[in-house]
Amino acid sequence: MTESLKQDEAHVCERCGHINTGETPQLTGDVRKEYLRRILARQPFEHTYGLYDGQLEVAFRTLSVREARPMNAVLRAVPDKDPEHNLTRIRMKLLFQVTRIGPTHYEAVEIPEGTQDIISAAEELYYERFGDMDELLLAAVVESFLMFGELTRTLERSGFDQSFYKGAGLTWSPAPLSTNN
Repeated sequence: MTESLKQDEAHVCERCGHINTGETPQLTGDVRKEYLRRILARQPFEHTYGLYDGQLEVAFRTLSVREARPMNAVLRAVPDKDPEHNLTRIRMKLLFQVTRIGPTHYEAVEIPEGTQDIISAAEELYYERFGDMDELLLAAVVESFLMFGELTRTLERSGFDQSFYKGAGLTWSPAPLSTNN
């Protein structure tokens, strides 16, 4: 996985560390419904992927703006001169957005305000969480995480698609404008 990421560095977003695979995931009606339900309820969107023919599930979730604040602080602190700049950014996003790998559930990551070396603190949390994991399993988890990134970007862009609601099995029409004068 690391080798393939290095080969694709030209396709890595400098802002978020996302690797653009060029693939747009298909949005099923179930995914659309769940995404819309979560948005309307002001809850994070979560999606689960089955690995190894469904023998292992991994789940990721979006973050609220408040929850993303410490992650964004970590991402901003990753030095551009770091030879693994993009990989570090992907690892940090994974740390904040993974909720489950198999039977293991992960709590939200918290980095105390005012932490002097935020990168070291986040790296320590990353290795506490994933340090004993087999590298091939972690590579599969990262690949699933990249797919989640593509899915969330597709859902984000779908907000401008007027037929999105139909795909979610809903009908929508704007409320009539008031003519009270």
